[in-house]
Amino acid sequence: MGRKRISPPASALMQSVRGVGYDTPTAVADLIDNSIAAGAERVWLTFNWVGEETTVTVLDDGKGMHEAELDQAMKLGSTNPLVERQATDLGRFGLGMKTASLSQCRRVIVASKPNGGSINVRVWDLDVVEETNDWFVEDEVTSAERLLLEPLKKLASGTAVIWCNIDRIVNRGLDEEKARLSFQRAASTVESHVSMTFHRYLEGSRPSLRLFINGETEEFRIRSWDPFCSWHEATQQLPEARRGTKDGMVVMQGFVLPHKDRFDSDEYEKAGGPAGWVSQQGFYVYRNRRLLLPGSWLGLGEPRRWPKDEQHKLARVRIDLENTADYAWSTDITKSKTQPPLELREWLTRLAIPVRKEAKEVFVHRGARQLTKGKTEFSPVWFATTGGGPQYRINREHPFVADMLSAERDKKDGVKRLLSLIESTVPVHRIWLDVADRPETPTPTREQLPADEVLRIARDLLHRLVKGQGLGKEAALHRLRHTEPFDQFPELLAALET
Repeated sequence: MGRKRISPPASALMQSVRGVGYDTPTAVADLIDNSIAAGAERVWLTFNWVGEETTVTVLDDGKGMHEAELDQAMKLGSTNPLVERQATDLGRFGLGMKTASLSQCRRVIVASKPNGGSINVRVWDLDVVEETNDWFVEDEVTSAERLLLEPLKKLASGTAVIWCNIDRIVNRGLDEEKARLSFQRAASTVESHVSMTFHRYLEGSRPSLRLFINGETEEFRIRSWDPFCSWHEATQQLPEARRGTKDGMVVMQGFVLPHKDRFDSDEYEKAGGPAGWVSQQGFYVYRNRRLLLPGSWLGLGEPRRWPKDEQHKLARVRIDLENTADYAWSTDITKSKTQPPLELREWLTRLAIPVRKEAKEVFVHRGARQLTKGKTEFSPVWFATTGGGPQYRINREHPFVADMLSAERDKKDGVKRLLSLIESTVPVHRIWLDVADRPETPTPTREQLPADEVLRIARDLLHRLVKGQGLGKEAALHRLRHTEPFDQFPELLAALET
């Protein structure tokens, strides 16, 4: 049987690889993957606005490449995705640096300096490829481009990837000022994305990686964004679950984040993440600590697929994979899309159910469940019950309600009838419609109640607990601290201690 060589035309294929699905943040993240694989401890991102001569540079202090290594790195498909790689390797297809770069620009310069060696340069230029319709790589840069290599000269070793002739980030259809602002917004989006994607490399007092944007000093260092708020004392971390597969170990851990009332305003805004609280819920899939998918329920659910909704926005689940799982999890070239194999879907669903359930309880009870871990039982005003439909009951053991029910019989019966009337007329359907129409978080209790009114009620109830129930003042105050809504006003209760 004869064989015939049919090679793809260089110009057509190069144009095709530009559309594999990268946006600017995922393209930059792919270059950072290469820096990490090269052992870099620092990476500098530079977004340099110069009109049509605008450039983006990703410079690292990794081990660098000799000429032969650089030639190999410039090839499309330089690595077979089926070949076993080092456990720490963040690549897969051998396409990332080229496709990521050319998805954003028409000319990409790769300059690399091995330890003790000189700088080697290679350039992919789409205009040259179109003109020759062949796979020609240049090894020289212009005098203006040579200036962009100066930061690399100062390093003992490293690699610089420079995007020139940018036609995807710079909107040439806008006037210069609008194009500049659009470029700056792109840089800001990249900063948010990489702070999330590489947060496990960036966190800690001695991080394994330091990222900088448009500067070299600490003020320009990109800080990590931890989607699980591990730093917050009220975050609930559920036990890890592990499952061995033919493609490596899968490790899963659920997190229930604190209610809004447990954050200050700046903390809450930051914890919501780049896409906001509702969008950031779900599974976070990592490969070698590098985030692949930030917040998705992965099409899982029981009995139907779980949507992203307000009541489960505090639920986030971490999944850790080895790089041997790429094929099984359908990881794409951009490393921004992945999905679990069929044999793991039931296991993941089963383990995520209690995370979602607890997250809903924390959301509904405004964080009260997190306060029941000590000896003192938290005392909410309302309880929810299930049956033919949702029903809401006022807590008869709430100190204020209990005090009213301890009155004389005629008044006590009247209070009971009033409570029953309120419970039976809760406008459940109207509330449901209002929330569906405007799903934003309700105004916190402490912003609804005037402080002076809360203080007056708390002082009166404290007196009744001490005089009526014989509690000591400290015991009475302790009970108020675990009673709704006084738990939201610790500074007012502190004023009652004197």
